[in-house]
Amino acid sequence: MKFRHALVLCWLALTCPLTALADDVAIYGTQSVTIEPNVLIIFDTSGSMSETVEGSAPSDGVSDTYDPDTVYSGSHPTRAVYYKSGSRWKLYSNDVDDIGNDAIEATLLSVGYAEVTMRSGRRTWRTWMRIGNYRNFLSRPVASDRTRLEIAQDVVRELLAETTGVRFGLMKLNSCNGGRLISPCGTANSIISSKVDELTANGGTPLAEALAEAGLYFAGKTGYFSHTSSNYVSPIEYSCQKNYVILFTDGEATCDESSLLYGNNKYMGKTIGDYDNDDRDLNADGSVHRYPSDDSSNGTTDFLDDVAMFLYNEDLVSSMGTGTSFAKQNIITHTIGFTLDHDLLNRAAIDGGGTYHTASRASDLKEAFQQIMSTIAEESSTFVAPVVPVNREYRTAEADSIYLAFFKPVQAGDWKGNLKKYTLSESGDVLDALGNNAVNTDGTMKENSKSLWTEATSDGADVLKGGAGERILEQTTRNYYTYTGGSEKNLTGTVNRFDASNADLLGLGVTTDSIAAVKEGVGGWPIGSVIHSEPVVVHYSTNSSVIYFGSNDGLFRAIDDATGEELWAFVPPGQLDRLDRLSDNNYDYYVDGSPSVSYGNLMSGTTLFSPDTLLVGERRGGYRYYALDISSSVEPRWKYEVTTAGGEALGQTWGRPAYCRIKLSSTTDTKVFVLPGGYNQIKQEASSGVGTVPEMGRALFAVKASDGSFTGLKVNHGNFSKMTHSIVDLYTVDTDADGITTRVYAGDMAGQVFVVADDVLDTVRDGSRVVEAKDPDGAWAYRNRLFSCNSGKLFYAPVPAEVSGVETLYFGTGNRANPLGTESNRFYAVRNTLWDSDLTDSDLVNVTDESASYADVLKTKKGWYFNLPNTNEKVVSRALVNSGVVYFTTYTPTSESSSDSDADPCAGAGARGVGRLYAVSAFDGKAVTDWGGSTKSRSTVLPGNLPIAKPIFNGTKIQVGPMSWDAAKDDRVDYFYWKQTL
Repeated sequence: MKFRHALVLCWLALTCPLTALADDVAIYGTQSVTIEPNVLIIFDTSGSMSETVEGSAPSDGVSDTYDPDTVYSGSHPTRAVYYKSGSRWKLYSNDVDDIGNDAIEATLLSVGYAEVTMRSGRRTWRTWMRIGNYRNFLSRPVASDRTRLEIAQDVVRELLAETTGVRFGLMKLNSCNGGRLISPCGTANSIISSKVDELTANGGTPLAEALAEAGLYFAGKTGYFSHTSSNYVSPIEYSCQKNYVILFTDGEATCDESSLLYGNNKYMGKTIGDYDNDDRDLNADGSVHRYPSDDSSNGTTDFLDDVAMFLYNEDLVSSMGTGTSFAKQNIITHTIGFTLDHDLLNRAAIDGGGTYHTASRASDLKEAFQQIMSTIAEESSTFVAPVVPVNREYRTAEADSIYLAFFKPVQAGDWKGNLKKYTLSESGDVLDALGNNAVNTDGTMKENSKSLWTEATSDGADVLKGGAGERILEQTTRNYYTYTGGSEKNLTGTVNRFDASNADLLGLGVTTDSIAAVKEGVGGWPIGSVIHSEPVVVHYSTNSSVIYFGSNDGLFRAIDDATGEELWAFVPPGQLDRLDRLSDNNYDYYVDGSPSVSYGNLMSGTTLFSPDTLLVGERRGGYRYYALDISSSVEPRWKYEVTTAGGEALGQTWGRPAYCRIKLSSTTDTKVFVLPGGYNQIKQEASSGVGTVPEMGRALFAVKASDGSFTGLKVNHGNFSKMTHSIVDLYTVDTDADGITTRVYAGDMAGQVFVVADDVLDTVRDGSRVVEAKDPDGAWAYRNRLFSCNSGKLFYAPVPAEVSGVETLYFGTGNRANPLGTESNRFYAVRNTLWDSDLTDSDLVNVTDESASYADVLKTKKGWYFNLPNTNEKVVSRALVNSGVVYFTTYTPTSESSSDSDADPCAGAGARGVGRLYAVSAFDGKAVTDWGGSTKSRSTVLPGNLPIAKPIFNGTKIQVGPMSWDAAKDDRVDYFYWKQTL
């Protein structure tokens, strides 16, 4: 069946600490750390800094300092409040008391200005406010003059005197020879202040050369303009430390064309040149392009933005942070134009990841520095946040698109998400909107990459830029639906509108405040975190597709694949009474399950099947599955909900529904969703002494896709007593490829493996057990506990493959709900002969030692296992079996007591959790690939910030997230892979 053509993944961005959390998100931000940022000030000491600024000293005192107790005369009402919009100041309020925020009001009254978050509809942004009295202060009459240098010296001295918690450094322009380091970062502020007093104005303005020298200093390389052969001592002490340059200048770049800026491999072994590809730097013959013309003897050049982008994009200390969440040490560049507004400075700040400011007088320059320091203080609150085992991919071999779901935990209860679209090349590369590779070699998204729906120049991995989130913000109207329980099934009907004007909705206990909270979004951002919900792409024609997924803001949504715009958002009825939690400070789950879709007939003139029913669960968000009729992408209809497991209480709906066809009788069949019983959170995570724990989730069952009614596939503890623990995942198989599913495989929270079949007869004849094949009839009478692990939980279903004539199940243990837990786990291969039952580890061969030969013993044993070699390592994906090789991924948390945790504050508990991809022989579990090295190994460490995803085969390579490896093969294995119906 050809009905899905996209690879769907999830990506994550991590910035802030969280309160204690359950589940795999517990390892986000497990420890906050305070690392003082390095801030190097590049001070313009060019000759033009000796020029005077008219009226730069105030007539009403010797200090250019605002006094909030003084009423300054001017055209602005004293208590009026203004906000900055672009380069203009606009009236916000006629009186400061009307703002409605005590903290901002107090700051405006005492300081005169404040940094604020503004909101317009669903759009939010950071900007500045000024009170009218402060604006009058800035425009008051003046009497005397000062030089630009004197003004800058005063402002920088004041900045140094008032700022703590920052490792300042000082560099000056070195005439026409780049920059000269005066004070390394970390020098006492008082010493730097005295050095500032000694600065004089002379020489040219080699801005790019100075910034390039600063880069060599941060990288610990030999200086180019320092006239010494010794290396700088890099100020970067820790992998998670932030590094900044504040460059301020009063003039355009002059004598700024050293070959260091464009020579081949001349800068740290690389070439800067036209690094940002703006065609402003070099002529066609490779010579330097000068402005206003090439024959200008002292013309300006345009390398500054290229150097800034280089220092922002490149890893300056590649030996630091490898394999951690802080694998790249770079520099963010902020720029200030003093008595100058120049586009090059603006572009340098943009390319350098910083901000651009202009100043015409002392108070402006002081405010510019304060705004930059405010930004630095916010960005430098670094929190330990490791790579986490979250898988998101689902694809077919025809895939040519990839969808990355990002999320960003900014504070407890306020997690934002996004969905971005890229192109997937035939070789497995993730390409951006411009056709460039969007992924770095370390597995991180390139910061200058641009996703397909994005209008901005680039959005990289920034959750709050580009993607569906950006497009939704731009929508003037949105469609919010729910189902209020009446006869009206069309969700677009008035009675099902999720709106404060809907009396039927308010009658269900939903408040106007919770409705407003949903529509306002997460801190004004339109998409909540997408943690476990695996988006599904549904095609309505050859040129019309829709992406469906859930998020933890109470919404399940439909996104237009062509534009990224939201078609509609649905609040499931089971979430209505939980929406008031959106406004608290705790992180909560809502629609966190993964959807599946059933299909009807072939659409005319296509090879696509028409979609009809979508079923989605809530995972930790609840205990229900919801079915919607999505035959129309713009007019969804309510169909039914699943609230029990057919004789067993339904647990949390973790499992992704498996759509397939099964027999109702020997002559009839129907479309169904096969479901696991669900997660029993109370039993699995309760502390001792909690009393009686309710049982739930001990089931495997199927409901008709058409109406949700139960079928003959209904196995639970009531009719199969060996099914004693909750089940969260399953694997369905069509053994003879005739379109009818005949077997279901599952594991439970006790490490038990079950096989349920409709094509096997298990009877007793003449006192002997007889197991033989039969035609499916919908009875599902074969129910077998094949295996019980000695320890460990099975969060992922066994995957079957016929190897050397015997069906073998591949699976691994590991507590996904507690990734930081201390436990030993194994990976298994168990032969399913259908007549074996209740096998244990003792029936298998321990193949942990790869140096031994197991060929003979494997002939008599029922399979094999090996111990995961790393402390507390856990299997975090289903297995993939391809060409005789078994692939799976694992996660290993970092111990709090690891030897380097005390030395590196960035390496706190869980901060450097390690993901691995395993590739082992399906025959005996031995290594089959050298991963590009010289020695074969069972596993390879996944790159730095790569989310741990399940491995998939994309036709030529094994892909994990956006990274891919050449597929291996074990020629010893006579291999046949069952057709999975999920």
